[in-house]
Amino acid sequence: MICQLRSLYLSLSFHRISLSLLQDQTEKFEGSFRRMAANKAKKQTSVLEACVDTQIINTPGVGASVIQMCESVGVRCTTRDQLIAGTVTWQLSFNATEVAAARIEEMDDVLAIIPVDQFVAMVNSQAQQSVGETFGQTLTEYVRSLQHIYSGKRLSATVNGLEKYFSDQKLEAKRKHREEVTGQKAKAVRKVQHVDGPSVSRFQVEEAIVVTQLETGCCCRLADAAQEVAELVKCYTKAVMEKPNKKDRFDSAFSFLEEGGAGVKADKTGAGLLKVWKLQLQQLHNLGPDMAAAIAAEFPSPLALKQAYSNYPNPADAWKVTENIVVRRGAGALETGRRVGQQLSRRIHTLMTSTDSNQIVK
Repeated sequence: MICQLRSLYLSLSFHRISLSLLQDQTEKFEGSFRRMAANKAKKQTSVLEACVDTQIINTPGVGASVIQMCESVGVRCTTRDQLIAGTVTWQLSFNATEVAAARIEEMDDVLAIIPVDQFVAMVNSQAQQSVGETFGQTLTEYVRSLQHIYSGKRLSATVNGLEKYFSDQKLEAKRKHREEVTGQKAKAVRKVQHVDGPSVSRFQVEEAIVVTQLETGCCCRLADAAQEVAELVKCYTKAVMEKPNKKDRFDSAFSFLEEGGAGVKADKTGAGLLKVWKLQLQQLHNLGPDMAAAIAAEFPSPLALKQAYSNYPNPADAWKVTENIVVRRGAGALETGRRVGQQLSRRIHTLMTSTDSNQIVK
């Protein structure tokens, strides 16, 4: 009887302990969930907006395509009168939280969509200016005015319908030639636009774009149709969306620690360090992957190479340690071989042994 009572007592005690542990775990989980909910409430979420000028929205074919392309990447498109007509800017709208007020952050990119008539007039003015005549605003002056107004922002530009302009000019030239030959007014096959303004050549267009890019740093792209303009706005919008995630991707104290966009991984066992060593050697000009692999095969770490330099009989000639390492390329009948050579060996030696932080390894 006493044994049964003792067993029952132990069983009840065990259940009380288990229940207490379960309650403790439940309280911990509830506390964790409450903290997560509180952090989520405090965290500001943002929405990217593409701010498109009214002139672009009212352009036949362009406005609807731009709105559709922005919505296809999940970005809200808003219409407003911009500081300069025909421009697109982007902004991040942050919602209000318990600890922060709602705010708007302007992005650093501006895209200017230039109408073809305005672009042709500016190119013509730039061509006349090059021969000493000045009238009207040039393309370079227009871009500089944009950069002054949107100070501190990266400016890009695109022109819509330039190929259509050249096609209309060609048709008009053919019509005039036919009238001169026949003496009769030719019937228009289709409605021709852009014939009343100035006429420019493809060479003048290319020259104006190149000069503007050299003097202002602004790249001007040509679009043939409204759909291409909308696609360009979409590409810029996606780039603006991805920029915060890529901002620090290439920020590294040592370039040899990077391999493309991702760093070279090295674990606690040392796996991956050989790859870092090879990339470190490839910092030197004309030292490619094959040569780096040959040197790493002979000296598998920077310490091994430094020890070889220290153990060389004549310290002044220690650079010769890597001079005769054979670098093999190809395989089979196509295999070729060459030595590292004096010049690269001296540069590697300087890289590994110099104590002057300002010394340039040539």
